[in-house]
Order: sequence, then C-alpha cells, then structure tokens
Amino acid sequence: MRKIITVLLAFGLPAAVNAAQSAHCFDVLEKGGLFAEQTARELSQSDKFLNWQCATSFRKHRQAINIGLSPDTPVYGTPLSESGRWKKSEVMAWKDQNCSMKARKTDIDAATFRFVKSKAPALLTSWASCMADRSATAELSCAIAQEGNLSIFSATFNPAAAAAKTADDADTPESENDTAINAATINSWQVAGGSCFPPLQPGSEIGTTASRASCAADTNADLTVMLATDRGSCWQMVEQETSKIVIDGKTALQGKTTYEADVIEFSATAELITNGYDLIISAKKLIKIEGLPKITAFETRADRPAGEDGRSAGPIVINAAAVEGSKLLIFNHGEDGSAGTQGADGRKGVRGSPGRAGSDRGMKGCVGRKNGGKGRAGRMGQKGGAGGDAGSGGSVTIELKSKQFSGGYDRFVVSQSRLNPFTNAEYRCEGTCSGAAAPGGTGGAGGEGGRGGSGVRGSWPCGGVSPGTKGKQGKTGQPGRNGKEGEAGSILIL
Repeated sequence: MRKIITVLLAFGLPAAVNAAQSAHCFDVLEKGGLFAEQTARELSQSDKFLNWQCATSFRKHRQAINIGLSPDTPVYGTPLSESGRWKKSEVMAWKDQNCSMKARKTDIDAATFRFVKSKAPALLTSWASCMADRSATAELSCAIAQEGNLSIFSATFNPAAAAAKTADDADTPESENDTAINAATINSWQVAGGSCFPPLQPGSEIGTTASRASCAADTNADLTVMLATDRGSCWQMVEQETSKIVIDGKTALQGKTTYEADVIEFSATAELITNGYDLIISAKKLIKIEGLPKITAFETRADRPAGEDGRSAGPIVINAAAVEGSKLLIFNHGEDGSAGTQGADGRKGVRGSPGRAGSDRGMKGCVGRKNGGKGRAGRMGQKGGAGGDAGSGGSVTIELKSKQFSGGYDRFVVSQSRLNPFTNAEYRCEGTCSGAAAPGGTGGAGGEGGRGGSGVRGSWPCGGVSPGTKGKQGKTGQPGRNGKEGEAGSILIL
C-alpha cells in the first residue's frame, strides 16, 4: 500500500535564486547536510555541482554559505568568504566559460531536484514536500491518483487564472497583453523513486485537457514527480505506507533482538535492558526520541552468588535515515564481578595437658609435680574466596544515512564513565566501560586459642599445681584473589 500526499498543490516558483531563499527550501537541504560530507575539492570536481551552479544566481557569498557550503568552496570560480560578493558581470563571465546554454536555461528547482536526487536521495522527499507547502497558484493544476498498482499523474492549465494573473501584474493599462494564454509550456519533467510513461516532454504544452502519465514506484521507494512550466511548477508525491514501532516502558531482552520499521519511536519511559544480547535498531526513515529513554546492558541483581564473574555486554547497532527529538542514553557497560566470600574461621586450639600433684618421697620431697599445660594456639583462618572477574563493555555502532534534522549524532549519548560500586570512585573509559572487578573475600579469623590444662588440688605434704594458660589466637587467613579487569567496548560513528 502506498499513501498519496494530497496536501501538495501546484504552484509557480521564481526562476532566480536571488529571490527569497526560503522559496527554494534551502534550509531543509542545509539541515539535512547536503554538502556536509563532501569536501570543497570534491565539489569543485563534480559535474553535477557545476551544472547546479549554472542554474543559480547568487549575489552574496553568505547566501551560498547559509545552505551548508563551507567558506572555502569555490562557487562561480571564487572560494566563498563570509563578506564576499559577486558582480553580475563576474557571474555571467563564469557561466559563459563553464555552462552550456541548456544548463544556463535550466529552472533552478529542476536543477536542485536533479542535484539532490544524485547526491542525497534521502532528502528528496522532505525537500519536495517543503517546496509544495510554501507556494501555490491556480494557473497549473496537478494531481495524482492511485489506479491499481499505478499512480496516474495529471496536469491541466487554467486560462482564466492565467488571464487574471496577467492583468494583476500589468503596470499600466497600456502594458496589458490582450492575447489569450491557453497553455503552459513544459520546461522540465523530473521523476524520482520510480518511472512514468509517457514522459511529459520539455517544449510540449499543458492545455485545458489533462496531460497524463502512468507512474510506477520502485520497490521500497517514495515516488516524487515534478513538472516545471513557464507558468509555474507543481509537485506530487506518493509515499509508502509507514510501519512504526513504539518502544515504551521497561523491556528485558531474552535473546538477540532486532527492531526494524520505517519509524521507530522511543517514549519518555522506554528502557531496554539487553542482558548482554545483541541489539539492532534499524529505522528506514526516522528514529524519534521523546524525553530521556535509555538502553542499559545490565540491571543490579541482589541474589548473585559470591565470586561470580560479570557478564560482557553485547553489541548495539543503530542505523536510521534520520533522527529527531531529544536524547537516547546508552549505558552498554560490562557487568560487575561479585565480591568473594570471607574465609572460614580457623579451628580452636587444643587444650593444654592437665597438671600433676606429685607424690611425697620422704627425703626426696614431693616428686612429679607439674602445672597444667598451656593451650595450643588457634588454627589460621582459611583464605577468602576469589572475587568475580569484570565483564567487558559492548560495542556501540551508530549510522545515520542523512542528517536531515539538526543535531543528528549528538542525540545518541553513549556513556563513557561509571561508578565503581566497591570503591565509590568514578572512572572514565576509552569507549564503553567494562564492569568493576570484584575484590577477593577477606581471610577467615584465626581460631581461638586452646584452654590451659587443669590444675590439681594438693594434699599434705605436697601442694597443688596451677592450671595452664590459654593458647594464642590463630592468625587471620589470607585474602582471596581479586577479580580480573574487563575490556572497554568500541564506539563507532559512521
């Protein structure tokens, strides 16, 4: 299914660029970056750019700069400068040397149509739509209607409207032309995104009986038709039906995911959690952004086992013809490792041996007396568990086929910094950040020292013996190994 744009009316356009620039919708071409990706040298060597200049009539350098040409671009053989001007004689001399008579007589709108079609076809529909919206006349009427798989273009001439316009334009009664105007002569016939048969030939006339052409659009293309005559121009377009995907609320991906449509819209509450899976967002015409939606690789998980490695973020690929709206925040960082477990406590020390009271041996006195033995030291605590490795950051690739709307790539904000949850320190990355490597667990506490051996109560004539002292506390165990650092992901702007 295709959609005919019915708001487009026929209209007459001035033939010279020194008329109001807005009449030629050059602001749309400037915002769309028609000249942005071409150097001054490339333009100077382009036959299409030369032919386009042949149809223009700039007077001030600023007029050319305002449509996106860089100050060093040669126009009419002279590099542009902020305060530069051309004399009419200079422009004519350059055209005499560089332009064919046909190129010099080409209507500026027809020349612009061909230039945009060859250099930035994605801009053609928006430029043609702008042209159609800014002027209208009753002299030349155009229409396009769908008949089966074909779009039928028709154009008719209104003699009464032409006569009224001629009378209104007369400066004096003597200058009025009484000759009836019954037809418009075709200057140019342009078609993009399809083909029309029979073509309306330059030099032929549009009369009161409709001139018709059957047009077929190319696959997956918008059909644009332009008819320029000596009594005005008209434009008609047939757009493809637009498919649309709205991303709203929080969505956690369960596998590799692709969003593909003509228009993809992010609502203000949209949040995509990739969980490390590949994400592709492909908009044939437009990505529209509301509020501050975001794409995040991972959410915090409270139930993670100790020492678990962080997951690596997957690649994110975004491509579109154009983008408009606010900003999309992208956090494609790796997942943090999980901290290691604390080592187990050491075992308690062994109790000391019991004391002995001894025995009376007459002249030898009391023999064999011994105090209780000292308790053994506690055992060393066990080593802490290893910390989890950090997951690597995922790559982010962004490609815009047309910078039709100002602020293209800067509407995608890819984070290159993050907070380390273990140290609370912020760190920056050369690309998307890896997760934070987790620290190893602390060593276990040393075991409690063993109790001293028991003492013995004495009996006459031998006295008792004292109990032993408690053993030393065991040493603290060694800390666990810290997790390994991950790698940063790349950020590629095409």
